[in-house]
Amino acid sequence: MLLCAVAGVSGGADPARKIDPYLRPAVAPAPPDNPVTPARVVLGKTLFFDPRLSGSNWISCATCHNPALGWSDGLPKGIGHGMKSLTRATPTLLNVAFNPVQTWDGRHASLEAQALAPIEADMEMAQDLPGLIKKLEQIDGYRKLFDKAYPGEGINGGTIGKALASYERTVLSTESPFDRWRKGNPSAVSVSAKRGFVLFEGKANCVKCHSGYNFTDNGFHNIGISLNVSQTIRSQAFDEMWN
Repeated sequence: MLLCAVAGVSGGADPARKIDPYLRPAVAPAPPDNPVTPARVVLGKTLFFDPRLSGSNWISCATCHNPALGWSDGLPKGIGHGMKSLTRATPTLLNVAFNPVQTWDGRHASLEAQALAPIEADMEMAQDLPGLIKKLEQIDGYRKLFDKAYPGEGINGGTIGKALASYERTVLSTESPFDRWRKGNPSAVSVSAKRGFVLFEGKANCVKCHSGYNFTDNGFHNIGISLNVSQTIRSQAFDEMWN
């Protein structure tokens, strides 16, 4: 699939989803207290690409979630504060708005909560929230952006998390040949791809874990691959992608 970020999302159900589970909803869901608006997306995007969100003033959210690298970093393991290697690979942000829980172990129930976690994590961005709030309050441009996005709420951990989450809800995959095929264009994919999909849903039973428009069951599975092996596979995959 060709993937990139697109804007203009909000809450609401998509009738196409009821017809075909492989068709992604046209809009990403958002909580009642944080509906997506243009002003919130602008603020969230500004924060996302700003290295001042880190304690070192060097690492931004986009450092690890780079749009040019599929909203990840292309590395076997992420790099955090002080250029230290992290323990896990950086996950993509594509379609993350549709996940019922966030992070590798599902500890966060919302994008709003997850957005603040890497900022405060000592090994990642290493920035305490009181310090970040003080930084942002001293910047006139940010005061104006927060006032426009969240009138009367001020600059605090809640509005920072909500703004970042609003932007992340716009990071969606575009329409792929597979999508066009599922929408009724028989020539959008090859005959061999159609045979592969029959296997995917049938004898190979890939669909048991990789189901729906996000091709995941949103579960947590130990598939018996060691950390070193999985990192090697990921590294080889990126080598093949870019070379």
